[in-house]
Formats: sequence, C-alpha cells, structure tokens
Amino acid sequence: MTATQDRPTLQTTEEASNPQAVLQRYISDELLNGRVDVEVEDDLLGGGIIDSVAMMWLVTFIEETFQITVPLEDVTIHNFRTIQTIDAYLQRRKSDAAEH
Repeated sequence: MTATQDRPTLQTTEEASNPQAVLQRYISDELLNGRVDVEVEDDLLGGGIIDSVAMMWLVTFIEETFQITVPLEDVTIHNFRTIQTIDAYLQRRKSDAAEH
C-alpha cells in the first residue's frame, strides 16, 4: 500500500469547494491525531501547532489533494501561516494556472 492510498481525498463537490474545511480536517485528524481542533485562523508554525516535518506532510497532502505542485520557494510563512493563508495561496495558484 502506498502513502497516497492512506490519504483522504476530496469526496464531494462541497469538499472540493471548501478547501479550508479539507485542510482543517486533515491537520486536526491526520497531523495532530485528533488531539487538537485547529481553527482556520490559528498560526500553524508560530503557534507551535505543527512542526517543519508536519509542514512537509501538509504540502504533500495539498499537492495530491488539490492536484497542484507547490514549489519549495512557495513554502513560506506568508503562504502557510494559517489555513486561511493556505487557502488564499491555493486560490492564487488556481488563478495563475487558469491564465496560462
């Protein structure tokens, strides 16, 4: 079994249209093993909610789930501080992809 088979995928159109909920569920359930309910405005790194290893798991999840590539230079506090900033980053990536 591969790691991607263990990962949650977007099951419904509602989930696909609400990336914040998908990210919130993944971080809370998978990265934090259900110990903490993360809010969309929580500071993930600065608040010590997730560490750098968990951030790499999160980036992998984002790439697989939302079918985008996240360049290493995009993995910054500006783009990944909160679930809200991650969602804004995803929206920018979709916009950029649609323009090309």
